[in-house]
Amino acid sequence: MREVMTLREKRWIGIALVILMAMMAGCGSQENNELRYVGSVEADQIDLSPEVAGIIQGVEVADGGAVKKGDKLMALDMTDYDIKLEMAQKALEQAKLKAEDLRDGNSGNLIRQARANLDHIGEQAAGSLTELAYLNHDVENIKALYDAGAATQTELDNVARLRDREQAKYQALLKQKESMAAALNLAIEGASNETLKSAELEIDIRQLELQDLQRIVDKGILKSPMDGVVQSVNYQTGERITPGQPSVTLIDLSRLRMKIYVPEKELYRLRLGMPVQFLDEFIADKGVLGKVTYISSKAEFTPKNIESRENKQEMVYEVQIALGDPSDIIKPGMFLDIQLKEGAL
Repeated sequence: MREVMTLREKRWIGIALVILMAMMAGCGSQENNELRYVGSVEADQIDLSPEVAGIIQGVEVADGGAVKKGDKLMALDMTDYDIKLEMAQKALEQAKLKAEDLRDGNSGNLIRQARANLDHIGEQAAGSLTELAYLNHDVENIKALYDAGAATQTELDNVARLRDREQAKYQALLKQKESMAAALNLAIEGASNETLKSAELEIDIRQLELQDLQRIVDKGILKSPMDGVVQSVNYQTGERITPGQPSVTLIDLSRLRMKIYVPEKELYRLRLGMPVQFLDEFIADKGVLGKVTYISSKAEFTPKNIESRENKQEMVYEVQIALGDPSDIIKPGMFLDIQLKEGAL
């Protein structure tokens, strides 16, 4: 894993340079009243980490490479989730087919069974109706014979009893036929509102499961959230990584800033918005701009390793300068000579 200079180390180096320049100025015969400083260029660093754990399948960038927002940085092996995603897709298709069957009344087995039941009951009812017609005819004949004294009351009662029994049977068959017809209509016209609603809710649940799995699979690809430069790639193909472990560090070059450290005796001369003149020759005529955007209200002591009898009581204040670099020549880590311009905003 590549070693980089920490922000704390850069800050102490900047402080040290300020103190050394002050010492050199103190050795001259003239007092230097110009607000000249040396500062370090910095940029926001973003540590990126995948939101899911896994084995790194491939790394798409290298240290120092430029990236655009949305570029693929690395990918994890998501085979297990891919299988679950395929299963969820099939479960969703199955739920949709079930709801479609209920909605359109195309549940074939149910319709065929209901129609067969209705036909069977219809045949029984038709046979019962024919038998009932014969029995009614018999009752009329026996009654005529009874009225003529040629048949007994018992004979008349027996045939009437058979007729009444068949009549009850026929009525029962008609009720069954009506019930079977309703079942057939339900199968043809569709399920009840409650059943159909349950099937549609099942579709919603399957869709949510599918979306959740798709979201997890998408997290297996680490993408750049901005335009920038790769500071370091901290893991390689084949290594296992978990959420929270910085896998790639990016530098945001769109917000460059410079830090200087101003001695306490000169702090009163600074103000927010004060413009900056760059003294390095390679920056001249490049259109680089800068202005003071932050002045610390908290003093810092001179670092121990550069204390001397002359400056051990010297205190400095952190000052930040926003940089505008249309030429794209300034890079984080550079040390630049600047002069703050008094009397101008």
